[in-house]
Amino acid sequence: MYKSFTISLTIIVLVVGAVFLLAPNTVENGFYLRNQMVMSAALFVTQVCAAWYFLTSLRTFRTQFKIAYGFLSAGIILLGVAQLQLPLLVFFHITDTKWVSWGFILLPYIFSAGASYLGMRRFARILSVKSPAGSRWLVFGLAAMTAVLATQLPHLRVTDTPAAEAQLHIYVALVAWNLVLTSASLMLVLRIIRALGPFYAGAIKWLAAASAIGVVGWGIEWVMSSSLPINNWYAQHALGVTPGLIAGLVLLAAGTAFKALSHQRLASDASYIDVVIKTAQLVSNPHDIQPAINKVRAVTAHLGPAQEPNAHDNNELIQAYREIEDYIITKEVLRKFSRAELRARLPEAFESALVNPRTIPA
Repeated sequence: MYKSFTISLTIIVLVVGAVFLLAPNTVENGFYLRNQMVMSAALFVTQVCAAWYFLTSLRTFRTQFKIAYGFLSAGIILLGVAQLQLPLLVFFHITDTKWVSWGFILLPYIFSAGASYLGMRRFARILSVKSPAGSRWLVFGLAAMTAVLATQLPHLRVTDTPAAEAQLHIYVALVAWNLVLTSASLMLVLRIIRALGPFYAGAIKWLAAASAIGVVGWGIEWVMSSSLPINNWYAQHALGVTPGLIAGLVLLAAGTAFKALSHQRLASDASYIDVVIKTAQLVSNPHDIQPAINKVRAVTAHLGPAQEPNAHDNNELIQAYREIEDYIITKEVLRKFSRAELRARLPEAFESALVNPRTIPA
């Protein structure tokens, strides 16, 4: 994970350095062009790298999970594109186009939050996670209603023309839309963490952190865009991109964590209890294997601090492992495993006991 993350950071630094050297240090349309281009380029490259790691880590996952992360990756890339387009339009002096005047420039922002939410919603449905945030009609309806209401709220920013007032209302509505959808995504990912097995929980926590930063970032943007003048220090220095850049780095950590997910061979001296527990951690929804886990609990409940399981206990543990193994191969909803792949992880003694019960220690 750390090697992949370091390589990605190196790429980001090189791209940002190149943009810094090439971008003119001028003030155009009320903001410092170099600042905007450097920050937007950093965010774009970070988001693309994060999406790349998500997409390339999905080879062994189930189709439904691939679709969910396809939506999420699309949302990540679209946010990077959304942030990059305005500095490029200004740099090439093509802001006076229908793409801008007709509002098409807002589409990547709108679709990025929507795609990310739909991906998280699909992920939650795979795990049978129940939450009001999982209702797309409720969430999109609330987002649309909040966007409309946001345009009616009083604001401190002074606008000198009706066109500027309309542009401010549209932007505030966009921020409100993204804030609601990102909040819904955060609610879902927090519920997912509670339902998910420990094998995946570490990577998902990075995803939750990125969503939380996104919520804070859109909240700050709402306050700043409603209260500060148009040509303000916050916009001029591209500080509004900062939360997105931080969230992008966290998403990059999440992507590399998913790519690093593996099922390495257990220690050769691992006990039967450890083998069963470590195998159970590969299950995304631990509730589904409770009967097998109860067998392990029944064994450990009567063992003293230094007491070893007897033959009956070991037979129960072998049976629990078989149940978990069968579940992972046939019913695991996130990732695909083969029997040979699972048994390649096992200590030699435990694998022999599966094949020949006579080798089970008494």
